[in-house]
Amino acid sequence: MKLLQGVSASGGIVAGKVHFFQAGAKEVKKAKSKQSAPQETARLQTALAAAVAQLEALQKSSGSQLGKDSEVFAVHAMLLQDADFTDRLEELISGEGWSAEYAVQQAGQEFSESFAVLSDPYMKERAADILDAAARVLSCLQGQSCAPTDGMIEPMILAADTLFPSQTVQMDKSKILAFLTRGGAYNSHASILARTLGIPAIVNLGNNLDSLKEEDFILADGDKGIVITEPDEAALSAYHQRQAAAEQERAALAKLVEKESLSKDGRRIQLFANISTPQEAAEAKSAGAEGVGLFRSEFLFMHAAHLPSEDEQYQAYRQALENMAPAPVIIRTIDFGADKQLSCLPQKQEENPALGCRAIRLCFARPELLMVQLRALLRASAFGKLQIMFPMVATLEELLRLRSMVKKAKQDLDAAQLAYDSSVKVGIMVETPAAALASRELAAHADFFSIGTNDLTQYTLACDRMNEAVSNIFDSRNISVLRLIALTVRNAHAQGIPVGICGESAADPSLLPQYLALGVDELSMSAKRILPLRKVLLDTDSHKVDLSALAL
Repeated sequence: MKLLQGVSASGGIVAGKVHFFQAGAKEVKKAKSKQSAPQETARLQTALAAAVAQLEALQKSSGSQLGKDSEVFAVHAMLLQDADFTDRLEELISGEGWSAEYAVQQAGQEFSESFAVLSDPYMKERAADILDAAARVLSCLQGQSCAPTDGMIEPMILAADTLFPSQTVQMDKSKILAFLTRGGAYNSHASILARTLGIPAIVNLGNNLDSLKEEDFILADGDKGIVITEPDEAALSAYHQRQAAAEQERAALAKLVEKESLSKDGRRIQLFANISTPQEAAEAKSAGAEGVGLFRSEFLFMHAAHLPSEDEQYQAYRQALENMAPAPVIIRTIDFGADKQLSCLPQKQEENPALGCRAIRLCFARPELLMVQLRALLRASAFGKLQIMFPMVATLEELLRLRSMVKKAKQDLDAAQLAYDSSVKVGIMVETPAAALASRELAAHADFFSIGTNDLTQYTLACDRMNEAVSNIFDSRNISVLRLIALTVRNAHAQGIPVGICGESAADPSLLPQYLALGVDELSMSAKRILPLRKVLLDTDSHKVDLSALAL
């Protein structure tokens, strides 16, 4: 028996035989075209069109199963039609005389590398997307299938150097017990799809994958991110016990969906969900969410070839509100900038994007972006309980300017005789030490606060949360971060406004007692973490928490 360490990408533990998957495209050699540039370009155009058609069909066929995650195929199609990418292909074929196959491989690698060096994790993961999209074009050029081989007769544990999303979604899920990959990351699309499909996955196994052979019998522990080869009786017995316990836990948690979120000492705190699409609102409600604490509206822009119109945004926000009604939905206005490059909104690269033109700073530079969104949000407010939240507010002057923009949006709708809820609440995210320290003044002009602990921790500790070299410093439990949270809650409550937390720490069971004792009114997290945290909450006594260390 041997333990092989990787990285957990999707939880669960399974036992089974290993099957190694090889991608469909054949190896591409560096070669000049044997025919004229126009002929080679025509071959390429045919392959690109076929690949885009396949991707569109994939998105349509997988939508019911994957929901928002099927949008990855629209991203791939968009990448293949991107002008920069197609121009580079044309240059390699017409300008340099390379074969269409080599041009696609070369351009794919170049664009993948350009994504891989970006600091933003969402954009960084697009490196794998461009490789996946390029591989599909190569398969079309070579007449190969992108689908996995049909050689699997029984359910097996799939192992591969890399699994692209399009390969993942085309597999017969009844034959897949788990995924193992040599590379990959927790936030890669294949990992996200594995979690969506409920399939255990272990990534970044590296050279450990070489220890496995075809049809080896193993245990794949997605919870711990380990593979156990040649498991003995004790390991198998423990595996069966964990499977039984996991099933019992799922059944027990399901009973808490309608349970009120009350601590053992009677303290009430609302458990909300973070979502990225309107469809997720309904899913969150079914998972026990008492509202939406963060709708990341920028995801409407991420996959768009053009800036979403007022009507397009209105329809999306209305759907989210109707799906969650009568519970509240807090929608954050667009939060992107130089570290989140959008094809529909080109921007200059910045050396330090975390401190650059992002979120409301970008909206102040491009006020039409925010005005369109505010009108769409207000129109949607007629169909549910909307709250508007502005990100990265650091000063009172910024908040006052934003409130005047909301007033102007209302005036526009009045002039157009369009209905909206005139009492919509307007709040801010407290994400910087500046906002926390000015929370008394800000609370006088805000209807609510939501503390974004991810950025608040990053800015307080001067620690890039995406930099693995300093990941040991990033800690939302740090006394400085907790003191800023305590100050923010105190000042908000003095003005009679509620405070929520929507960063990763909102779902941290170890911080729950302190948040309760501080008087935090709401915690927002991914929907799947709501019931496990509610279970902890029901057994938590906030009276036993010592907050003396948080005194300023």
